[in-house]
Amino acid sequence: MKFNMFEKYKIKFTDRPLADEEKELHLDQKLRRNIRLFDQLSTVRINSTYMEAVDVYHNWKGAPGAFGLALSGITGTLFFSSFWFFFLETSKGDWSGLLSNILAFIIPIPFLLISFYCFRLDSFRRTYEPIRFNRKNRMVYFMRRDGTVASAPWNEVYFASWYNVGRYESVFGLKCLILDKDRVTVRDTFLLNFQGDVKGIMNFWEYIRRYMEEDPKDSCEQVTYCIPIANHWESPLYGCCRLMLTIDFVPFWIMFSPLFLAGAIARFLAMLTCWSPKWPEEVERACAIDPDDPYARDWRNNPPLIPGIFSAIQIDKQVGEPKPPKEPEKKQEAPANSPSHTTATPLTQLKQRGVHVSYRRKAQTKEEHSSDS
Repeated sequence: MKFNMFEKYKIKFTDRPLADEEKELHLDQKLRRNIRLFDQLSTVRINSTYMEAVDVYHNWKGAPGAFGLALSGITGTLFFSSFWFFFLETSKGDWSGLLSNILAFIIPIPFLLISFYCFRLDSFRRTYEPIRFNRKNRMVYFMRRDGTVASAPWNEVYFASWYNVGRYESVFGLKCLILDKDRVTVRDTFLLNFQGDVKGIMNFWEYIRRYMEEDPKDSCEQVTYCIPIANHWESPLYGCCRLMLTIDFVPFWIMFSPLFLAGAIARFLAMLTCWSPKWPEEVERACAIDPDDPYARDWRNNPPLIPGIFSAIQIDKQVGEPKPPKEPEKKQEAPANSPSHTTATPLTQLKQRGVHVSYRRKAQTKEEHSSDS
């Protein structure tokens, strides 16, 4: 389904029928793919009982505030400069510019209100919106923006990919839908923390799917860096790195460094007004872990920030390459024409990986026209 980053502020995701595009891009929890696992730097904590991740908007926290800071800086400068010139003129007994100075005071006010609204989008709320996958009781929990908690059995959650077509590239993501008993009406929607190309989305999905369906070892060992935000604020340096990693072209980090700096400041200021999410007691009881859990991992096990971030980037570069199995497993495997078994043209790979149906229809239409001619 086509999706825009800022639709969280205006679109209602509930009480609607399941879209044809979501049926077309459905992801099966039982279908295993022999590919690398990738967590997209989305894991807050992981253990043999549950995995907690952030939603898709966490990466961009601070971006609206950066725009608000820039706008407030410009309008604030104009406002106070107008006040200063007005003070100088009236101190000399010159009242001829009174009307123009009054207008200069009034005009910046709407822009200052817009700045506050942009900053308010990510402020005075939880530091992140948590999503928990409990592999022992086979439940999925997620916290809505109003603080209420939704839950559903893992086997009943409907997973599908979404896409956002840009001028130069298409961005893909992963959504989770909680359906009504009729399996057609969507009651809740939440978005997992993946935004990337069609190659990486299957690696991210397999990371979650294998954690819930198989032994947690593979998924736990893949996590090299947990988001340092559990029960405390993230550091300004991590916030800046998190924003920079939304762009995978390193020269842009230098070119747009002033924007990243403004975003990091806005993100840190927003974090200061936020509080850590707190799950209900029944969820915490269901997610109790063994003190000697060998797979327990959170921010306290992280390597230093810069090496940890760059190690995650190296993993990102390797996604999509098949990981040779250690031993044959008698599990349901992907079909022979799946992306992990075939080397095909880019268009064929897009079809195989479940790209939106419009791509396929467009390709079929072109083939029909060429055959007719």
